[in-house]
Amino acid sequence: MMPLPELYNNVLDDVKYKTFVNKEEYDFVVFMHADVSLKLVELIMHIEKCKDKYDVMGLCGCAKFSVNESPLNWYCGSRHYPESRWGCVTHGEQGN
Repeated sequence: MMPLPELYNNVLDDVKYKTFVNKEEYDFVVFMHADVSLKLVELIMHIEKCKDKYDVMGLCGCAKFSVNESPLNWYCGSRHYPESRWGCVTHGEQGN
């Protein structure tokens, strides 16, 4: 089984390759866990609204991010920029 950050990086490499070699165009690349519940139309509208303001957006995220951190996630990627963090993750248990 491949770690999630490695999978995400492989997908990003594939997108870069297709953009450069095949001239395919992508407006956005969205990653999320399978257990995320959201209003997709509202998310897309918000991404469109903020697309010129941010290079990377997240439900939890940061204004500054380093992709050289491991494990790669919003929290570790911003460990050198704690003043630039925002958002909240709430984990619950099924059935409770």
